[in-house]
Amino acid sequence: MNSDSIPIDLITEICSRLPAKSIARFRCVSKLWSSILRRPYFTELFLTRSSAKPRILFAIEGDGWWSLFSLPQTLMSPYDESSSSLVVTAKYHMDFHQDPNMWIHPSSDRHFSCGYASGLIYFYSMCIKLKDDYVEVPSICNPNTGQYAILPSLERGVEGFEKPFSFFGFDPIDKQYKVLKPHQGCGGYHRIVTLGNGKEVWKPYDQGCCCDHKIVTLGTGKMRWRTIKCPLPHDPVSEGICINGVLYYLGDYQNYARSDVVDYESLDYVLVCFDVRSEKFKFIYGLQSLCKLINYKGKLCVIYWEDNHVGWKDHVDAIELYMWILEDAEKQEWSKYAYTLWDDKFFVDDNKYAPVVVVGVTSMGEIILSMGYYTSDQPFYVFYFNPKKNTIQSVEIRGLEECDHNNHFRSKVYTFVDHVEDLNVNDSKLLNLSIYAPYVKTKEEEKDEEEEEHDKDEGKGEPRRRRWRAW
Repeated sequence: MNSDSIPIDLITEICSRLPAKSIARFRCVSKLWSSILRRPYFTELFLTRSSAKPRILFAIEGDGWWSLFSLPQTLMSPYDESSSSLVVTAKYHMDFHQDPNMWIHPSSDRHFSCGYASGLIYFYSMCIKLKDDYVEVPSICNPNTGQYAILPSLERGVEGFEKPFSFFGFDPIDKQYKVLKPHQGCGGYHRIVTLGNGKEVWKPYDQGCCCDHKIVTLGTGKMRWRTIKCPLPHDPVSEGICINGVLYYLGDYQNYARSDVVDYESLDYVLVCFDVRSEKFKFIYGLQSLCKLINYKGKLCVIYWEDNHVGWKDHVDAIELYMWILEDAEKQEWSKYAYTLWDDKFFVDDNKYAPVVVVGVTSMGEIILSMGYYTSDQPFYVFYFNPKKNTIQSVEIRGLEECDHNNHFRSKVYTFVDHVEDLNVNDSKLLNLSIYAPYVKTKEEEKDEEEEEHDKDEGKGEPRRRRWRAW
């Protein structure tokens, strides 16, 4: 049968149920199919169906290695308080191997590694070799396809990238991704980069004191940095989260507060609210300590533990969890909830506490917690806490052995909920702007390497050429 004779409605219906990788291939069948599968109606239908089946995404950081996995976010079995743990096998997506010319900067106390927004992973700091020197650049990856984009490098600030905080956001109206890089260490301007529209342009505002921010918008053409102005100088002190087009993160403004404006004795942290579309800032004051920001059914939720170091205590009977949900940002109205959580799997050998963090909330209101580290000699769990029933369901995650590159040392795990496949992020114009194509090692390449070693041992001449994935 000629593909052109298949009804368009049937093509749309069938393809909307397929994985994003399949859609990428089918767009190459013909011009007609490419047109059909790029129509806004189809991409929105695909996103709607993908959103109905969200996944949990794991980014596991090893010693120069990154591995990406995912699994269905909805439990396969109903709650049973008397049951043992469920067991789920995670889907392996890809590895990102360290290369002499390129690697992702490891995380540390002052150095976060990655973030997430609407289907894409964002690496804050990738080191790449250009000529005889290395530069630090942000990079973006689609875990479903392995495609990358590398952003332009930023000149070093007064702290020399000692704290390279930057944040990744998505505007659901204009379907644009943006990266915001707050400046740290002094007042001044903010800069923004727009991916795809010509040269760098300075756009200082006619407001008072400000601090430097840079922003980049992913799109078509050449990426460029733009400068925007933030009315409140501050230092970012937390990871960010983007909810419905608003990017949230915590800021410390004590070093910049003016005594004629702010009472120093009442200084706390400020919640920075950055509208990704309008590129305007709003601020909510009075947050008293460092906390975790999550998405609670489309609303910002601030998570506090009983004390800020509960995750590292050697003997903890339970986790005291406090949640503040931002009900109305304009009126700054919050609702507060407190829960006590306990599970024997919070503990490992010798009753030592295994760092567990809140990572999100399901559409049914279940609070998802995840272990913060993975090691091959210990089971890895996520936990579903049902506030209405006051029950915890633990789920053992298997299949992570693919990332065991650290010889049984523990690896940092970044967990993101509500991961969906969005065809808007598969556009080659969005993720084909790399100045350097990262190396992604596939199973086929690993097999080739084994054959190469075998050929060399057998004396069968020159080794085969290694494949490199350039998108």
